[in-house]
Amino acid sequence: MSVRRSAVMEPFTRHEALCRLDRQIVGPMERLEAERADMASSYDIGKLLSDHGALDPSAASGDDLLKVNVGGSHSSVRRKHLTSVEGTLLAVLFGGRWDGRLGRDADNRVFVDVCPRAFDAMLEAILDGQGAVDRLMDEAKTRNYQGLHDFWTAVLLSPIDKPSTDASSAAQGHSEEPTVASHGLPAELRGVVAEVESFVKTFVAKKNDLDSERAAKKAAYDQTMMEITAVKPFLAPLSGGDAIRSVDVCGQTVSTTQSTLDVMGDIALTNRFNLWPAPIEDVPVDHVRRLVDHYRRKRHAASLPDTKLMGGVRMPLVMDSAPRQETFNKTAAMYGVDTQSSPHGRGGGAVFTEMQSGIRYQVVRPVSGPKATRDQRVKIDVIEWRDDFDGPGKRGEERGLVARVSDQPEWAQEVFTDMRVGEVRRIILPARLSVTGKEAYIEYRLVAIL
Repeated sequence: MSVRRSAVMEPFTRHEALCRLDRQIVGPMERLEAERADMASSYDIGKLLSDHGALDPSAASGDDLLKVNVGGSHSSVRRKHLTSVEGTLLAVLFGGRWDGRLGRDADNRVFVDVCPRAFDAMLEAILDGQGAVDRLMDEAKTRNYQGLHDFWTAVLLSPIDKPSTDASSAAQGHSEEPTVASHGLPAELRGVVAEVESFVKTFVAKKNDLDSERAAKKAAYDQTMMEITAVKPFLAPLSGGDAIRSVDVCGQTVSTTQSTLDVMGDIALTNRFNLWPAPIEDVPVDHVRRLVDHYRRKRHAASLPDTKLMGGVRMPLVMDSAPRQETFNKTAAMYGVDTQSSPHGRGGGAVFTEMQSGIRYQVVRPVSGPKATRDQRVKIDVIEWRDDFDGPGKRGEERGLVARVSDQPEWAQEVFTDMRVGEVRRIILPARLSVTGKEAYIEYRLVAIL
């Protein structure tokens, strides 16, 4: 009768035992070191910044007097003022890290391709203090970013987005300490098991530390990448250049970059900057500034993560009165710019923003009153047209209509809970949501919350 030998360890020697243990230990430890090396190379912020032409910001001082050329308007401002609203695109842009990539005009002024009037309004608020900045931002939000300068206010003075913290949270989820079962083992092996358990606990702790470190490095890397993405449209290219183009309008200079002119396409306005050096003397400088600013915004909007600002792209094309709009439209037409098209090809230049339900809206009269909730009753005035706002095909009009918000269709609930008391809002209702099966044009005035 043969005796079956154990397959656990053959031959049963100290050397073989140590080799087997070593093989089980070396693999995980090598993988741990490989992960650490991969982490260092994958999230190398220094290399990322260097690749994008960043400088050491420690050389910059808050007392630096920066001479700037904002869309053709010259001024001087201390760096500490431009960086005082921390975490914003404006602060990051002028923090010193990107000084080497800021565009410069012929007189070595920092060129900023932004509407000079909007920049002046922001700078005035900054100099007045944080309270004034907060009011400026709150007012822009109240207007649903439909004010003339709200686009630039939101772009430059909003905090740059933060990366998701999901990875960091996941890395902190390893809280249970591992153990190695020793039940039923002879006393001689308790020391061995204790050492194995100590190794396992140490390894798991190191692995958890590495996961947490990776999550932190990834978050810092992602944050840096977000900052780079945010400032990139305001920087000169790493190679080549982005020429500054200017035109004299009634004795005042209007300037922009070639990249903005490229967005315009082959229209008379582009040619006026690129090909015709003679001064413009027959149209107001405000008209030319508005036309240029529309295309500046269009260029920047292509890289914006927040779609709520898209409606602000066309705001420079909208004047505050019909006579002024008519005059401006003539200037725009002369330079090949269409001010008449709304998102649906109608609306006389009106700017509409899309809501989650798919309807498009324009705030005609912005106010700062309270908003209704879904369980409240509201009093509203309603006008509806078949073909276009203010057109001949008026479908109906009701004044002082009282309704509970939650009793209305989902799209109407979205509209009413987003409006403020006193606000007048126009919406374009898609055919799929209309009871008639056709697109509808509706104007609401929120009279009161009952």
